[in-house]
Amino acid sequence: MNSANYNKITKTTPKGVSQYGLYSSNSNNNKIYDNLFNNTNNFFLSSSTNIWNIPPKQSA
Repeated sequence: MNSANYNKITKTTPKGVSQYGLYSSNSNNNKIYDNLFNNTNNFFLSSSTNIWNIPPKQSA
């Protein structure tokens, strides 16, 4: 981690389920997440220090 300051964030899945976690920004201003999301529906990456990726838009 390049930053010691963590921020609490909230993301909402398409199903409306809020999920919480901590992130830190590295020198490229990428948000690095620490084990924040459970892997329900494989919607979020949940491994430590993975960069969170926004899944592709899903058709209705």
